Amino acid sequence: MAVDFDGGVIRHLLDGGTVALLKAEKIGLKPGVLGGPADEALKFVIQYVAQNGTMPGVEVVEHHCGRPFKAVEATLEHMIARAMRRKLWELQKERVESIVESLETRDPEKTRAMVLGLVAEMDGMAVGTGATKAKNLFETGAATLEMYKNTVEGKIGVPLPWPTMNAMTMGLWPGTVTLFFGRPGMGKTFVMMIGSRHAWLNGYKCLVVSPEMSATELGERFFAVDAAVSYRDMVSGKLGAFNEQMLVKKIEERKEAKGIWVLDEPDELRPEVIESAAMDLGVDVIWIDSCYDLRVGSGPRQDRMAAISEYMRRLAKRTGKPVVAASQFNRSQDGAKSASMGGAAMSDQLAWDAHNLIGMVQTDDMRDDLIMEFDPMKVRRMAHVAKVTARWDFDTMKFDEVEVKKKPKFVDKGFEKGFKGSTKGKAQFTGDEDDLKDF
Repeated sequence: MAVDFDGGVIRHLLDGGTVALLKAEKIGLKPGVLGGPADEALKFVIQYVAQNGTMPGVEVVEHHCGRPFKAVEATLEHMIARAMRRKLWELQKERVESIVESLETRDPEKTRAMVLGLVAEMDGMAVGTGATKAKNLFETGAATLEMYKNTVEGKIGVPLPWPTMNAMTMGLWPGTVTLFFGRPGMGKTFVMMIGSRHAWLNGYKCLVVSPEMSATELGERFFAVDAAVSYRDMVSGKLGAFNEQMLVKKIEERKEAKGIWVLDEPDELRPEVIESAAMDLGVDVIWIDSCYDLRVGSGPRQDRMAAISEYMRRLAKRTGKPVVAASQFNRSQDGAKSASMGGAAMSDQLAWDAHNLIGMVQTDDMRDDLIMEFDPMKVRRMAHVAKVTARWDFDTMKFDEVEVKKKPKFVDKGFEKGFKGSTKGKAQFTGDEDDLKDF
């Protein structure tokens, strides 16, 4: 009689409690890996734990699924690895058949995209091979010294527009993910355009991925910054003759330029399309606006965001390029007052996978003063951690870093000169008459 390893996984989870479930998720277990009733049971268990905070009893799960789940004499790792290898084989078989059909249409670009998509999906399945790929820590010494010398010489990764932020991150390094969080309407898309323009002006090629806004909408923001004309006046058709001439001149000046490419919704923003574009164009940085709208993952929004986060991390590693993305704070996070890692909307996974997390903070007073504060929530290199204050002016289109001078502390000179409070709440003078000359 065949051993039901998938059912064994479920029984192991039920016997081991939430600790076993967490361990299984780290190994790579997720809905869709197990087959038949076991997969249904896994979905039920995950939902039950999310709602109740505890693991359901064996009887509850067996009643829900209409069948028993027997213990199997095997480790959890071994059983999950078997299931994932089976799932990988099924995936390869299905995709290869589609790839063969595509070859018959003599469409090499479509076939290439399908192959890249298969590779991306296989990379997302952590199937153990038994081969040790660990690196000898002591062999990283040369790379450590090289990194240090580069820092001494002022060499950093792709620079961001704000010096203090570069001092924190040492620039955008290959294979890293940097996330900017903000509430709706704070200017996250402008961060993507300001950042990509700054990188381009410094000689770096950029790919901007925009699942929400069109390429033309991004172009409006880019050229408003590039020509230093009011974005508000431009989109409302009120630039005036002089500023209109400045805009036309800048657009004419840039018409032969290359180095910033855009993928928007009509380009079908599947993972293989994005990765293929990044490699074909030879870009140095990948910027992703509204990353929560990427076509990655399925199911509830929370699950999709976890898949998107994992995808961006793998995209950075596979391409060897830094990925910079914009996302939202959740409703519980008041982005007008503070920033915290717990405010990452729809998924904690974003905070876990990123190298750098930067929160955008703007109070009503800051909005009136035309400034924005970038609050570092997580900086992996930790070279220097400090809040960054930038001008945030959509009329002059100035977004450079500014120094905020602290107001001097008020000192009540009256008490220094001899006044003291009485028990009746009135001030009494205890000095001499010469002291009164200063008032």
